[in-house]
Amino acid sequence: MQKRTPEELASLLDQISSTRKPPVENWHPEIEVDIEMSINRQGEWFYEGRPIAREAMVKLFASILVREPDGNYYLKTPVEKARLTVEDSPFVVTGMEEYLDDKGRDAIVFTTNIGENVVLSREHGLRVSFDDETGETIPYLQLDRGLEARVGRNIFYELVELATQQESNGVTTLTLVSQDDSFFLGKF
Repeated sequence: MQKRTPEELASLLDQISSTRKPPVENWHPEIEVDIEMSINRQGEWFYEGRPIAREAMVKLFASILVREPDGNYYLKTPVEKARLTVEDSPFVVTGMEEYLDDKGRDAIVFTTNIGENVVLSREHGLRVSFDDETGETIPYLQLDRGLEARVGRNIFYELVELATQQESNGVTTLTLVSQDDSFFLGKF
């Protein structure tokens, strides 16, 4: 995979920072309701059991989605918050590119199923879970507002190729580096 240039990364970071999101952290609605909306494991959104086909509508809902400390997901407005059901995580990482930043460091940039680009960094790290039934390693990219994006299997395999291996006491650990920060990817 060819690494993109520092100029391309700077341009992408400008795009990311110019994307305006509603200030949901400043909203404290008193009304709480349940809504027949759900997000399945593939990051597909449904209302009353039917898929929400309009991408613009999904992006609008995603812009006001939060996960609160109680573990529940809500669409949050200044007036009310509506609890919805999320099967696993609301988003899925569907793409990945390597960049060099302006200091010559490797930077990994992920793209989610709604087109959001996120740089793997201290602010947006990885959480790794293990499925006891299948034995699979499942990494999640940490996003803003308590949200996460599950890393798709195809992207996971690309990350394994990028990872460095370290052995200790018969266990091999996989680690990713992005902007000089290290992220645990798994062990075997």
